[in-house]
Amino acid sequence: MTDNTDSFFAEEESADEVSSEVSNRRSRFRLRMPRGAMLSVAIDAAAYDVIEIAEHSIVVTSKYVINKDGICSGEITWSDDTTSIFTGEVGRLSERGRVIFKVQGISTAKVLNEQRKLLKSFPAIVENFRFEIFNPNR
Repeated sequence: MTDNTDSFFAEEESADEVSSEVSNRRSRFRLRMPRGAMLSVAIDAAAYDVIEIAEHSIVVTSKYVINKDGICSGEITWSDDTTSIFTGEVGRLSERGRVIFKVQGISTAKVLNEQRKLLKSFPAIVENFRFEIFNPNR
């Protein structure tokens, strides 16, 4: 009888690596918000519409975002009227709006909950789902 312990652990490691890769991709998933279903963000006294959202980034409909030394903090209002407090770094201006990256305070569960609601309300939105590695310098 041969000892398969080494091959068992090798398979287990590769499963962990795959799980880590999926988790990493999920945390960088950016959900584009359709018109009429945009979330809102309040930073200081200013309100912004959210165009895209991920666990670690937000894109808002503004060229300028109120910040102090490149850091902003605010509150996002979800479609279920709950709120989350977040902080992040103001990044580049994309073709769609201003990127806020390295965001802390937005959970994957909230982003996935928004995704489920949007799929029910806007079935054609599947075309807008995309995975991308976020590069704030791009």
